[in-house]
Amino acid sequence: MSRPRLALLEPDTWPDDMKALAEGPLGALNVMKVLMHHPDLFRRWSVFANHFLFKGALPARAREILILRVAWQTACEYEWSQHVVMSAKECEFAEAEFAAIQAGPTAPLWNPAERALLRVADTLIAGPNVGDRDWDKLRDHWDAPQAIETLALVGNYVMLAMALNALAVPPDPGYPGFGANPPPTPTPNVTQSSPLAPRPPPRIEPLSNAEADRQTREILAKARGQFPTVNIIDTLAHHPNLLRRWLPFFNHCLHKQTLDPRQRELVILRTGWLAGSAYEWAQHVPIALTRGVTPDEVEAIQPGSADDRWRGADKAILESVEALMARFTLTDTEWRRIATQVTPPKAIDLMFIVGQYRLVAGLLKGLNVQFDAYLRFPPLLP
Repeated sequence: MSRPRLALLEPDTWPDDMKALAEGPLGALNVMKVLMHHPDLFRRWSVFANHFLFKGALPARAREILILRVAWQTACEYEWSQHVVMSAKECEFAEAEFAAIQAGPTAPLWNPAERALLRVADTLIAGPNVGDRDWDKLRDHWDAPQAIETLALVGNYVMLAMALNALAVPPDPGYPGFGANPPPTPTPNVTQSSPLAPRPPPRIEPLSNAEADRQTREILAKARGQFPTVNIIDTLAHHPNLLRRWLPFFNHCLHKQTLDPRQRELVILRTGWLAGSAYEWAQHVPIALTRGVTPDEVEAIQPGSADDRWRGADKAILESVEALMARFTLTDTEWRRIATQVTPPKAIDLMFIVGQYRLVAGLLKGLNVQFDAYLRFPPLLP
């Protein structure tokens, strides 16, 4: 791995409310030192990330199998180094488990429930997509909150891998890297064809207000905003703790990040198109048209950065989205192009917005979420 592309900020430079993190049991990790270039993002994302590590619905062994498989399949040495240590300590993983994680779902070590997790992880990392057979096998062994959490956890760690790889964050001292046999170069299935609308029925029915308890109804009212129902939100309400902890980061990506609203929509639309997410495309084309994206540019997003209509920062942004979706990282040349166009917080936001909407695409497609009544696909252009 090359040198870090952003300086590793030491704790004495961190915001006062963050300095206590350096006194925790793990100390000041390199991931923290890099993301302190954008402390607002770190605050909001860490609420979501800590859910999986400390408060999730999956047992620790299942969690670590999934995280390590994401790290291997995305060639993220930092994630691998952290979770080799964590899984050995919490789950007593040893060489047999690490070799089986590298081999994937076919390794004989796994029981049927673990094999189902790995098959879903691999299709999400490659797609993101989950076929009917893989979904059915997952649900044979895991309940609805655990199945939802599987999709979200894989999406979160793919997102983090994109940022760690693109920013060339090195493993912390004393943590083992890949060693002499690194994983193969990732080859996710980035589609260039038009997304397809979901076929009914949904794999998990959205939760209605009548079915929800008081606390969940309060979360739903906050998450839905102006709408009486939102199918993706109402489906995630089957796991209200996850939904509640995701909302600060979701709102960051949509409302509080540092890219301007037009740039944000370029990132979301290009990510949604490459992820094959008809729901995201239908949702965000109308939003983009109110944020300065022209109908001609909406059409140009579909072929992407190679289209002659893109120049300057717009072109660099779309190139970065495409690279992250295609390889989970940026080359030195791609990094230099985006770094000359945006500030470090904006570059970090770009990476996490790509990861967030890839994660959302995995949830939408994995859960086969149906269009809301107000959505039209393909959306109308003026």
